[in-house]
Amino acid sequence: MAFVNHFFVATGLSFMLAIAGEMHYSILNLQKLKLSQTVKVVLAIVIESAIWTIVQLAPPFKVTYAKSGLYCFGTSWTSWPAIVNLIFFPAAAVFFAFVYLRIYVKLGLLLRQRTTRLDGVKSTMTQGAQLSSSISGSSAINPENKTRSSFALSGPLLLDALKIKKTKPGAESAAVREKRIQRRFVLRGTLALFNSCCYYVPLWIACLHSYRTGLRSSLEVDKIIVVLGCLSGLCDPIIAAAQDTRFRKAVKDVVARHRHQTASHHDHSVTAQVERSADWVND
Repeated sequence: MAFVNHFFVATGLSFMLAIAGEMHYSILNLQKLKLSQTVKVVLAIVIESAIWTIVQLAPPFKVTYAKSGLYCFGTSWTSWPAIVNLIFFPAAAVFFAFVYLRIYVKLGLLLRQRTTRLDGVKSTMTQGAQLSSSISGSSAINPENKTRSSFALSGPLLLDALKIKKTKPGAESAAVREKRIQRRFVLRGTLALFNSCCYYVPLWIACLHSYRTGLRSSLEVDKIIVVLGCLSGLCDPIIAAAQDTRFRKAVKDVVARHRHQTASHHDHSVTAQVERSADWVND
């Protein structure tokens, strides 16, 4: 039983690190992991956790089992598995904080770019409407102005403008919606970190106590670990169902729009087309 629990503790923490790393990779590189890569990561975590559990429980390392028999800890400060166990939990917490901080900064940059883009498209719509009115007024003099007006208002950015015009509540609330995405991400990261700490911190303290005293943890400590582990296991799917779906959908929308905007940036801008058409009108 101690082997099974130790294995699940190792896999659980490894999967949490992998999920944080996947979010870090997806948002910072604006692309998702392939299915084949995901399968390799899962297999690597399972194999690594099994090997790590076997190494700690196998001779020559000494192991102290909890009174409940659910968990086991080393009893020697000099054994390298003990040192790794003590360092791994704080290192994982630092990794979580670092990853979520970088994601937050990158997400904020994407959202600011998106908001700036919406403001630029809105300004382009106004310029295009003014030019269209000007060209329509002079269409009786030069019939070709209609064709030039169509060219002036064409292009990838015009599609963005039309989408924004049809979007409710509109471009004015884009900054508000995207700030909400940031707040949702902060909430998701905080809940994930708190949920993991509720389970792993008591386990790490029991592990530290075993290393310092060489004594087995009491039944009360084991009960606390089990209860917190069950609560953590119940809260995890609730948090995922309540937060992950909406957050990932929102991020996917931001990333998709950012890609479209980056691709359209290399095309002829609407502003340049407006200026070119204005020169034609003056000829």
